[in-house]
Order: sequence, then structure tokens, then C-alpha cells
Amino acid sequence: SKDLSDLIMDGEMDQMGIAQMQEELLRLEREKHETEMNMRAISPIVTVNLEEIWNQTLKPLQAHGKTLVMLHSNILSLNERFENHVDEISKVNNETEERFTRAEKREQAMEK
Repeated sequence: SKDLSDLIMDGEMDQMGIAQMQEELLRLEREKHETEMNMRAISPIVTVNLEEIWNQTLKPLQAHGKTLVMLHSNILSLNERFENHVDEISKVNNETEERFTRAEKREQAMEK
């Protein structure tokens, strides 16, 4: 690939072409500078808006989130306790059924 000096040496780039490239470079520099200035101007506005969004929306949501997490863990522990009760009830139920079955068998044996 040829750089600018090679092109000038080969006569492929004339003085007008060079002048046009220099103008283009200056225009790009100006655009870059304007863009940087605009970014600096916008930056504090963006910062303020982000803080407002945080304070008005995300901060309360964070608090709700913590509450939801607590509720969720409470629900899980209640659910676990409920399952334990169900296990206890079914255990008692099974024992009662077994006793009933034994009593029935005794009764049948006594009838004979």
C-alpha cells in the first residue's frame, strides 16, 4: 500500500488532491471538537437524569424487591411447615388405619 508521500512522488496525487485532503482533515477535526463539546454539555444533564431515575424509580423498586424476597422466604418456610403437617397427618392416618385393621382382625378372630 502506498502512503501519501509515495502518491505525490508518483505524480498520482496532485496539489489539488492534497489541498482537498487537508480540508477534509480540518473539517473532521472541527466535527470531532464539536462532538466533544456536545458530549461535555450533555454529560451533567444525563447524570442528573440518571440520579432522578434512580431516586424516583429504581430505589423504591429496590425496597420493594427486598420486601418481595422476604415474603418469598416466608412463603417457602410456611410451605415447608405445611408439608411437615401433611406428613404428620398422613403418618397418624396410616397408624390409625393399621390399628383399625388389627382391631378388625381381632374381632374376626374372636367371632370364630
